Amino acid sequence: MVREPTNVYDENAILVLYKGTKLGYLPKNNNKILARLMDGGVKLQAEVKPNIDDEKVWVSIALAK
Repeated sequence: MVREPTNVYDENAILVLYKGTKLGYLPKNNNKILARLMDGGVKLQAEVKPNIDDEKVWVSIALAK
């Protein structure tokens, strides 16, 4: 996950990459707290899991130790 504080569409933008490939951004309505944590130096990890039932991709986020 890469923080993009200068993103013109969302000052709290967090880009999700998978092996260097851009998957998209965390939803704007759910990224404010995570953006503030990242800005404060907290390392976040994400796990990308395909959801076969409805062909959506879910991103699970955990605080790194």
